[in-house]
Amino acid sequence: MINNLFFGYAALRLNYTGLEDNRPEPVALSLPGEVSLLAGCTPDQALLVAKKKTLLKKGEDVRTGQRLRLFETEDVFLLSTVTGTVSGVGLYTGPLGRKLVRVNIVPGKEEVTDDGLFDTDNLDPASAHKFISQLPGRMRLLPLQGDLPPINELVVCAGEKDISVVSNQYALKHDGRRVADGIELLKRVSGVKKVTLAVPGDLAPCAGGMGARVLSLSRQYPAASPRLIAKEILGRAVPAAKPLAREGLAFISTETAAALGRIAQREAGVFDKTLSLVLKNGTSILVKVRIGTPISHILSLFNQSLVEGDYLIGGGPLTGVAIHDPDYTISPYMDGILVCAGEDILENGDYGCINCGKCVRVCPARVPVNLLVRHLTRGDYLKASDHFNLDSCLECGLCTYACVSKIPILQRIKLGKMKLRAMKQEVIDGGRAQ
Repeated sequence: MINNLFFGYAALRLNYTGLEDNRPEPVALSLPGEVSLLAGCTPDQALLVAKKKTLLKKGEDVRTGQRLRLFETEDVFLLSTVTGTVSGVGLYTGPLGRKLVRVNIVPGKEEVTDDGLFDTDNLDPASAHKFISQLPGRMRLLPLQGDLPPINELVVCAGEKDISVVSNQYALKHDGRRVADGIELLKRVSGVKKVTLAVPGDLAPCAGGMGARVLSLSRQYPAASPRLIAKEILGRAVPAAKPLAREGLAFISTETAAALGRIAQREAGVFDKTLSLVLKNGTSILVKVRIGTPISHILSLFNQSLVEGDYLIGGGPLTGVAIHDPDYTISPYMDGILVCAGEDILENGDYGCINCGKCVRVCPARVPVNLLVRHLTRGDYLKASDHFNLDSCLECGLCTYACVSKIPILQRIKLGKMKLRAMKQEVIDGGRAQ
């Protein structure tokens, strides 16, 4: 495996969207008639769901913030984002073919928050990871448990995953007190004292007084990528195959920190997600919606109807994932929705890679993208990893943006990574079975 180092020489200049002072407050959307919560599951757990042998049953009443255990093991649970009655537990196939457990809940007339949500005195590092991952704005880079070295530094990031979303900037600018409270709670739970607050340079004045060192980020995409931030903090690049936690770093977003702040202060609205909604006509609206809300509910509130050829993208224009089911629900990490009219979609080219090299020149991780994609297209995932830096990809999407042949490069890379993980897991499972 090649462990590329990052040095960020992107020739393509794209800037993140800023949070203007005159931007309207988020539009708070009503609850839908039913919310759906999704969780990953193993094949064995999927079989239990199919046989209706989960601990959670249809007809059970739940409270907001209540832990919903699905199986005997503690590793899979969901935090209910509403107060209501479970209307169904079943399987669901999500983007990239992921098998998920889907729990449907019909909200009641009154909202009651479960006391356990505020029981932070008993929130230890072992349970905090799973708990925090279900709050708005989650990042998968907060490993407070396992056989990893101790975390030396928390990095609270107000940078964004994509150029068109502003969720973390909004949290920093308008929920600064809650962000500070969340940082204090996380420091107490994790025992980590050193905190860096990574913020776009123009928002640095909002980051003062939070008990954290402020790291100014460039507005040029993808400066907010965790591995590029880690390079700034450590003064050196971290090899792609080495988890950032091995360097003693743990990342959390400012939106998640604000949700923790609400929990610390026993406030409502913990599960409200701020996201950027871009309508077919290009209008961008900031909305606040409950996690678990079907996208179709949001579209109906803005009179957006879908016809054949239209596309829904979850996330931003560079890193977003195509969503084929309008009833797919808002997840903790979905910072944006793009509603794209079919006539505005650029079709994939009929030509293959022409070796123009643009994808290679814009790649901040120096991945030989043109060669990598050829092997991914052939399904040679091991060779793509061992010889062409599949694991080094930051998934920033600049290669797809620059591709003159309109090849969906990022989607092929994401699919390749998923296929490779599945192959390796099969080998591990096969070894255990022998």
